Amino acid sequence: MKTGISESGMNITHERFSQLVVPLAPRSEQKRIADKLDTVLTRVEAVNTRLARVAPILKRFRQSVLAAATSGRLTEDWREVNPSICSWIDCQIGDLLREKPRNGYSPKAVDHETPIRSLTLSATTTGRFRPECFKFVPDNIPPDSHLWISKGDVLIQRANSLEYVGVSAVVDVELGGYIYPDLMMKCRANERTSPAFLHLLLSSADIRKFFREHATGTAGNMPKINQQTVIAAPCRLPTRKEQGEIVRRVETLFTFADRLEDRLLTAQTATERLTPALLAKAFRGELVPQDPNDEPASELLRRLQQEAPSTSAKRGRKSAA
Repeated sequence: MKTGISESGMNITHERFSQLVVPLAPRSEQKRIADKLDTVLTRVEAVNTRLARVAPILKRFRQSVLAAATSGRLTEDWREVNPSICSWIDCQIGDLLREKPRNGYSPKAVDHETPIRSLTLSATTTGRFRPECFKFVPDNIPPDSHLWISKGDVLIQRANSLEYVGVSAVVDVELGGYIYPDLMMKCRANERTSPAFLHLLLSSADIRKFFREHATGTAGNMPKINQQTVIAAPCRLPTRKEQGEIVRRVETLFTFADRLEDRLLTAQTATERLTPALLAKAFRGELVPQDPNDEPASELLRRLQQEAPSTSAKRGRKSAA
């Protein structure tokens, strides 16, 4: 029935719209359908509202776990049964790196497949490494370049919005042929920590706040952090043994949150389908019981046609005026 495309999208003429054929229920049944939809759709909206509250709760839960993990609260009970474990020490992120963070490189992408894949920011924006987020770039990166990434590398977004600047992710899979872009920095943990625990420190609220406060940039540009900002970020460090216990507990709690998030997405998908399914059922005459005592829809339609003035009469009056 569409007749063309305008600037605002597809359009349809009034004449064609008036020719659309729609099912018409008896007037009494229409009222029952409307009442039923009002009741059911109100409940659907209430469910959607409750489900929408879950995602922020899960986000706060993960933040609380990180705060407890990087402050020592998460393993207080563990230290009680391991009294020989040394206390935490104050240090800086730079004390935990093999070398200074190094910026990546962003060559112009090509529209054909090459042996080299350059990550996009989306590969780390969630805080988890996503190797499927890349673009092909020319095959001119030297084999000994620092740009190649490998398992255990920690990638930090050095430029993004304030919400995401400083977000990090651990390369947790073996892969080849990947480089990282100019908007990221690459770090490697030294013998004092593990990539997983370094990532927890970088993801903590305190260090993320430190990054935001020390980000630079002018209006209209993305805030940026540099190597010195990353190196100078303050943190507290437990022993390697306690780090391992912390990582284990965080992964357990985050896995639990991930399962809840999967269930949430499933529930939201189901509720999104409810409204169109209910409307479809209503217009098929399946939403409410039909009453044989209702006035037939054909009689209702006949009366409406009798009460409505004809198109020709309307045009005649307009011409006479």
